Amino acid sequence: MADIIDFLPYSRPPRIDALAGFALAVELLRVAPPRPSKAIAEALAEVRAAAQALDLESQARARTRPQSLKPLDMRFDGAWTALRDRLVSYSRLLSPEAAEERNRAEQLLAAYFPDGVQFVLLAYEAEWAASHQRITRWTKDGARADLASLAGERFVREVENAHQTLGEALNLSGALKAAKTPTQVGQKVQALAEAIGDYTRKLSGTVERSDPKSVAAFRRAMEPLDAYRASGEARGGAEGELPDAPVADEPATDDPRTDEPRTDDPPPAPVRPGFRGGDPFLPETPLKK
Repeated sequence: MADIIDFLPYSRPPRIDALAGFALAVELLRVAPPRPSKAIAEALAEVRAAAQALDLESQARARTRPQSLKPLDMRFDGAWTALRDRLVSYSRLLSPEAAEERNRAEQLLAAYFPDGVQFVLLAYEAEWAASHQRITRWTKDGARADLASLAGERFVREVENAHQTLGEALNLSGALKAAKTPTQVGQKVQALAEAIGDYTRKLSGTVERSDPKSVAAFRRAMEPLDAYRASGEARGGAEGELPDAPVADEPATDDPRTDEPRTDDPPPAPVRPGFRGGDPFLPETPLKK
């Protein structure tokens, strides 16, 4: 009696996150058919390329996680606090000779520091957005020259530079964004899931059901995916209870100044310093001659 295969699970992309997806791609590439047809080899090449892209994006994200942003945030917080303190010092000059500077300083404090510098305690994206609003407003109001005259050009420029540096690290630039758009990690996860699904569908179409060798070769090639799905079911979930692809990050809503990683982040793929594209973890799949 011919071995019966349910091809339905292989007709759709797996449900993965960044770490699980990368690991699954590695295993699928390791046990791939040694002499695939051109179509299968091309599908495997797409899996490899998508896994590579996800790995690189995850590494880039890891370098800008909250822990590595702390030095930039400290500079940002200090710059805004120093600028406000310079204006506050004028508000404390009560002599008649200082009335003009005092009044203007109080106006600037009311306009751009109504709550002091409480905004620097917000999550990174939110504090950057508040900073952006203030800088945009004083530029539009023509107040920058007065800020520089009272507080000093060096202090205003430090705020602007710290704002720009933090924004670049957060991938926030140009027009105001209250929070990050769905990150590249989520898009790369989706691309990898679709590449794996495309490969498994194409490989399913090559199986000769009446040929035990063909069936055995297919089962061998799908062992990593079968094991991955079975591990999720064994824990009472589906494929490890991972969210359906695509998986996109949400903006941080917790206190980013803790050392605890956000639990809603897709786990970063393994970081391998010195990666240059020739990856021993992702074997090549030669075209059939």
